Amino acid sequence: MALMFLFWQFVIMVGHDMPHVTPSGFFWYLHFVPALFTPAVLLMCALRVGTPGRLLPLGFAEPILYLITGLCCLLVLTNHAHQMVFSVEPADGVYQGGLGLELGYWVILGWASIMYAAYVAVLASSSHRKMRYSIGLVCIVFAVGLTYVVCAALRVGGLYSVPLTLAYELMVVIGVEICLALGFLPSFTRYAEMFRSLPVDLGVFSRSGVLGQSTDSFGPMDPEVVPLAMGNLRGLDSTEFRINQKPGVLYRVYRVLGGFVLASERTSGIEAQRDELERQYQVLGRNIEALERTNSIAERLARQKKEYELLDDVGRSLDATVLRICALLEDLPDDDTQEGLIERQRRLFISKMLVAYCKRKGGLIISGQSGDDYDRERMRLIIGEVASDLRTTGVECESMVVTSRSLPAQSFSTLYDCLYDAALLSLELDDPVLMTYLGDADESLVEMRVVLESPNLRDTHDNPVLDAFREKLASHGATCSHDGEEGRIAIAVRVPHVPATAEGGGEAW
Repeated sequence: MALMFLFWQFVIMVGHDMPHVTPSGFFWYLHFVPALFTPAVLLMCALRVGTPGRLLPLGFAEPILYLITGLCCLLVLTNHAHQMVFSVEPADGVYQGGLGLELGYWVILGWASIMYAAYVAVLASSSHRKMRYSIGLVCIVFAVGLTYVVCAALRVGGLYSVPLTLAYELMVVIGVEICLALGFLPSFTRYAEMFRSLPVDLGVFSRSGVLGQSTDSFGPMDPEVVPLAMGNLRGLDSTEFRINQKPGVLYRVYRVLGGFVLASERTSGIEAQRDELERQYQVLGRNIEALERTNSIAERLARQKKEYELLDDVGRSLDATVLRICALLEDLPDDDTQEGLIERQRRLFISKMLVAYCKRKGGLIISGQSGDDYDRERMRLIIGEVASDLRTTGVECESMVVTSRSLPAQSFSTLYDCLYDAALLSLELDDPVLMTYLGDADESLVEMRVVLESPNLRDTHDNPVLDAFREKLASHGATCSHDGEEGRIAIAVRVPHVPATAEGGGEAW
């Protein structure tokens, strides 16, 4: 098309100002050669990539199409002899008035219109359903061009003075560019060299199995490959197969417009890698199984170790508590004075609290062995019982539990010891006030804060009770900090938590 348009412009430049009627008329008639062969070329492009090409053999359609177009051009070029296309009087010249349109002109115009219409129809039938709505743009461009040609021929509205060649070429170029941009008409000119240099064994075949295009690395095929590809692809969009002669080669076939694509892939190396990967996968599977068993044993040993540590801790605490109870009961005052009764009542109550402490510590062992964790409600109940017992002895005691997490028995045992040590210390003081708060310190720790106030509470920096308590907490992996002043002491203990399934819930993950 580009070459024909260049030829058209050359004819215009050469024959524009020739003084003689006959040469200028000949060059003027040459205008119709590119004008008629342009739609013929476009229609053949559409037939080569379109659906009708499957039903209409191109070897039969192409000669017929060019033969009819050539006869139309011959009819125009010999117009001076028969005047069947234009009626021109010699005195008027070619570029002057007096030019008449005869039946041959309308026949030729109709043939060109039929070719343009067939071009659009073939592209529309060959495109995807969603693309067919866009073919209207091409129809509008060609309809405007046809209307302009007819109006210019009939001298409507002064259109004859506008260069017909420029308008015709412009409309055709716009229509073809729309087809290329929207994908109605593929153009492989700029991609041909790139396609040949692809590093794959790939060939494009026609429906009859004739090789049309191939890459430079596309080697010779065995005679039975192409027939097998055609047979296996019947009714499918893609398929793959192997042949006995080359078991290490995999052939892939894809259906394309007007034929199929055949690609060969050497899979011997890939299959060797696949076998090696399968072997490594089996080795990794065995290693993972061994690691899972090792991890299970390690978890079981760690759980047993924690149970033993909890059992030893509770055992030591119970032994020390029983000895303390015995010492309190053996040293009860025998006199019936008011002071003796008060001291005896105080010691008996301390013994009662120590017995309750022993019961709770025994419950911790059972919870640790069964794997039950302490949720918020359970901790609130136990701490509330301690606070209630203290209030019966005259100790002003309040407690608050706001954590949303669960604690294992080992961690709660540490907090329980802290609370009981503070409770027993408060019984040794005058007018004591004990405040307890249990909440979340951060995402990984639960904190218990205990504040004890009393007028006769001395300096806490050299308190042997706190020093022994800090050492016991350090042995359990907890952190302890305290500060205080005369008459007041504040203790903060932090232990790790177990995430709960719901806020305030009692089940551990």
